[in-house]
Amino acid sequence: MPAQPTSWPLPTVTATDPAREDICLRQSIEAAKVQLRELHDEVKERSAAACAAIFRVHEAFLDDPDLVDTALERIKAHV
Repeated sequence: MPAQPTSWPLPTVTATDPAREDICLRQSIEAAKVQLRELHDEVKERSAAACAAIFRVHEAFLDDPDLVDTALERIKAHV
């Protein structure tokens, strides 16, 4: 029997200061990238480079300008 997707209610939040939200998003992305690099190094040390590679892939997602631009557009549109 295939697992059914879990649905969680998304919070309804309106950005009242898009410029501040832009800064927060960019800071959060940079912090996440640092954490992903640390996880990569830890897993690589304990396991293998192939197992640790997934963290580099996740870091690459955070460098995707389309992802970031879409998020910022939605913030600016107060969506």
